[in-house]
Amino acid sequence: LAQQGGDPVESAEVTPGPNGEDIHWKSYKFPLRDQSGSLMLAGISVDVTGDLKKEAQLESALRETSMLAKGLQASQFLLQKFLDVSPNRIFLKAQDGRYVFYNRSFASQYGIGQKEWIGRADHDVLPKEIADRFRESDRLALDRGEVIEAVEQSRNSDGAILTLKTLRFTYKDADGRTMLAGVAIDITEEVKRQEAL
Repeated sequence: LAQQGGDPVESAEVTPGPNGEDIHWKSYKFPLRDQSGSLMLAGISVDVTGDLKKEAQLESALRETSMLAKGLQASQFLLQKFLDVSPNRIFLKAQDGRYVFYNRSFASQYGIGQKEWIGRADHDVLPKEIADRFRESDRLALDRGEVIEAVEQSRNSDGAILTLKTLRFTYKDADGRTMLAGVAIDITEEVKRQEAL
């Protein structure tokens, strides 16, 4: 074909190697005229076995990474759904007290949107007396590095007083920063029943 068409022809070829493995070649054949003008066929072959192995490894790694990413996305989706449907108020704060996450139940208690308080601290959004108490509990958990349990009172969006049993604890995020997590369980009705007895 190379001699007939006059254009270089590229092809892939496989030959057996000395250890029984296939050797993959990329071959280029092209017409060439000698000094007398006679047409000859010239060619060069390059061993691309290593390149093909690297490509196969890269494709395999990309497939694996893609599967892991899909699994991680599915896990994150499930975790987000779990947190959002929890009846407990769940929040995450940076060390300086700024909210980085809270769930739907937390947002509902305060009558806010799910992103409204992100980046803001309790003193930015709550009455000072409540914000002071919350910050004191936050600092205790951050300083001790252990679970801190407290019974706290707060108001909901209608102004009703709620009694909450709150657990605060620290953890490290993916970048190694200390974060504060909290879970608040509404025990208002339980307390009322106990007081009635």
